[in-house]
Amino acid sequence: MYAIAAIFYSVFSYRFNAIFFLCGLITAIPSFVWNLYYFDNLTGGYSNVLSGSGYIFTLNHFITASLGILISPSRGLLVFYPIVFYSLFGAYQVFKHRFCRDEKLIGCMTIASILLLLNYCFFRIWWAGHVYGPRFMTDIMPILCYLLGYCIAGNIIRLLRVKNLINIKVLLFITCLIFSTSTQIAGAFGFNPGMLWNSVPLNVDIYHHRLWTIRDSQLERYFRALFNQIIKPNFNNPDYINGLDGVIKQITDENDRVMNSVISVQPGSTQLFKASLENKGVSRWFGYKAALPIGEIKVRGYLFDRENNQIRIITLYIAENLKQNESTTAIGSIIFPQKPGKYKLVFELISEGISNFPNRDNNLPYVLNINVVNKT
Repeated sequence: MYAIAAIFYSVFSYRFNAIFFLCGLITAIPSFVWNLYYFDNLTGGYSNVLSGSGYIFTLNHFITASLGILISPSRGLLVFYPIVFYSLFGAYQVFKHRFCRDEKLIGCMTIASILLLLNYCFFRIWWAGHVYGPRFMTDIMPILCYLLGYCIAGNIIRLLRVKNLINIKVLLFITCLIFSTSTQIAGAFGFNPGMLWNSVPLNVDIYHHRLWTIRDSQLERYFRALFNQIIKPNFNNPDYINGLDGVIKQITDENDRVMNSVISVQPGSTQLFKASLENKGVSRWFGYKAALPIGEIKVRGYLFDRENNQIRIITLYIAENLKQNESTTAIGSIIFPQKPGKYKLVFELISEGISNFPNRDNNLPYVLNINVVNKT
């Protein structure tokens, strides 16, 4: 989009001198060679990830994607960087001076940014997969920054003439600027374990409703992770470990039907499991919302084949922090083997990165026998 906008601007502004710019387009050849070599196509890696067309041209998808790109709690451009809202006022300034040479260039790039935004409004995976924030909007951020500069330049003189600089408009602008900067800091330093938000407790590429949840949004998880990086909580001590105790009461499916000791599933199928838990110890449990690098309480499942060979590890996640005698539910999805046969799934409680729960009478593994069969 930007290359087309640049060509359009250079040809109509510089006429024959635009040939020097056009000669520079040969620098795009290495990018095409890279895509052909690594992805076997000219458009990049997303073509290999998506089966069929990467676009959905329906009104419902356009509405969902456009709202998601702009205001989704975990992907919205205006949610992560509210300062870019002021770029609209900068765009107005560019339009007012559209006959000047510089403003013509910024205007062309602004139109290209709008077209790029519309392009992603029809893209199937508008949330961009396992990323932080509005990744697809990264390309338009430099243009938004230029427009933001026009907004500031167009209002700074008027603000300087006002005796009381501390007014609601200035405070609102500063608040948006500080928050937008803070989200960048959280993204840089809260990456571990903030990035796990995309897959914990459920894969966001499958369970799209997580993109719209306000509680435990991606931003909240990253800010918690950043806070933990600062205070550095320590759970790796004997008193805390010895105080861990709990029980797995039962395992249910996504419809809350209790799983019996033997269940039958189809090869390669995926099911959502829930585990009812109770904290029996004196040590507090911390769930995934706490965004701890180590110490998160989980239900770890080990899948064994008929010969008792471990073939897969499964994890169910708890959300909240729990005190003694409090109960909760751990959730997670399980992908069963493709090969038919008899399997065994053993669940136990662990403190991630620290230890398994101490062996006690009520802290026994929860066992499910799995029959993977082809159902006709």
